[in-house]
Amino acid sequence: MVSGRYHSWWGFADGQIADLGLKGLYRGLKLTLVKDVAGYAGFFGLFEWIKNETIDIYRDLVQVACTAELFEPNSDGSRLTRARVAELRQLLNREPDRMENQSWIARNNFVVLPVLLLPPVLGKPACVLFAGGFAALAYQAIDYPFERFRTLVYSEVASSEVVQFTDYQSLVKLLLELTHTGLLGNR
Repeated sequence: MVSGRYHSWWGFADGQIADLGLKGLYRGLKLTLVKDVAGYAGFFGLFEWIKNETIDIYRDLVQVACTAELFEPNSDGSRLTRARVAELRQLLNREPDRMENQSWIARNNFVVLPVLLLPPVLGKPACVLFAGGFAALAYQAIDYPFERFRTLVYSEVASSEVVQFTDYQSLVKLLLELTHTGLLGNR
């Protein structure tokens, strides 16, 4: 369509069927599927893992704050004041045995205090937002090399009109050429 050979999408589909048969319509589908499956598997796998871990950590932190008896029955339990944060810091330094199996909290109270300053209603959404951010980075790290490779393969195919890989030697040759020209670099 870019070169002006086809004037519409229907003309392109008709030309592909005429040149390569019905199989021509699905050219590149395997490469796209590999790219998408790997990217989405990495995204959702990492997202769910980080989300579950951070929500568990948040639950532990809230439990520590509640067992530290920093919240008085009449007080506003939605936020910790600076005085309560100071009390919690002293408690974490003074009585780590009250935390039972959350010993990492006693060792890392720089993590505990900022998290506890969040209103409780924002705890889980903050965990989901944090997990989504890291999962998006992982998705891009997985997807970008595949996308760059796919673009290079399609540009090679487009420049030579119709390329059919009947043997693996020509595919390996193309892969080596693409690697030497810079798979992730500009062409």
